[in-house]
Amino acid sequence: MHIDNKSALLFTLDSISRVQEIVKPLAEYLGINFFGYMKLYNNCSFSVLINGYSDFLNNYFNLIKEQDTYFKNEFRSTIDNGPNTFLWPTEYKEIPAVASLHNEHDIWHGYSINYRHSEYIEHYAFAFNKNASNKTDFFIKNSHVLEKFCHYFKSKASDIIKKQEQGPKSSYPKRFDISCIEEQSRNRQKFFDEINKNKKSLIANKDGSLIKLTKRESECISILMKNKTVKEIGSTLNLSPRTVEHYIDNVKQKLGIRYKSELLDILLT
Repeated sequence: MHIDNKSALLFTLDSISRVQEIVKPLAEYLGINFFGYMKLYNNCSFSVLINGYSDFLNNYFNLIKEQDTYFKNEFRSTIDNGPNTFLWPTEYKEIPAVASLHNEHDIWHGYSINYRHSEYIEHYAFAFNKNASNKTDFFIKNSHVLEKFCHYFKSKASDIIKKQEQGPKSSYPKRFDISCIEEQSRNRQKFFDEINKNKKSLIANKDGSLIKLTKRESECISILMKNKTVKEIGSTLNLSPRTVEHYIDNVKQKLGIRYKSELLDILLT
């Protein structure tokens, strides 16, 4: 093993207990067994934090020469600062090296949340044991919770992450280009952007009728959907909280509802 890889592995192993402490609620409240945080740089070097699985880590650093095709495609499909979400495959014609390690160490039914930055991709991984039932519905229902957890983890582990950034990185012997975004993914993002643009100006009422919103009303509710307070919305849009409340009240009036909880129910369904 290259000296940098060995030093990076030792740092990851030394950080396990701290990571376990931060991510303990994942197991307690959601039943998630495995959590991993990876920074994958454009030059194919990487750093990892993980909540245990030291044997898996040792095998990963010693045996994996390159990423599996699935994860290469996942990284290349990570368009912007996210979140970009991916369900891991659970069936293969021929099980590749990384998935084989997951299988060997009882890391299965996984879900990734990726964020692309100019120099690297942040990769958050959540997984269960093999004997868990299919977790697709679980991840769909809890996607917002896991996205918030990513920000929570990054805040709580900021000192470890910063120290790791300053230290040696691991690298794959066989490199691949993660800066090359697939054309199909670019086209998909354009399509999603177009949907979101229209979604902001039109909103469907409970009876299926479409209600047109002003630009300011659209801006306010789009931020409201991210669980921001009126004060936070005002700060983002450079508006007073009272003005934000006015726009939100206008939307409620157009929809014929009285409460903000009713508005969120309509927006999030």
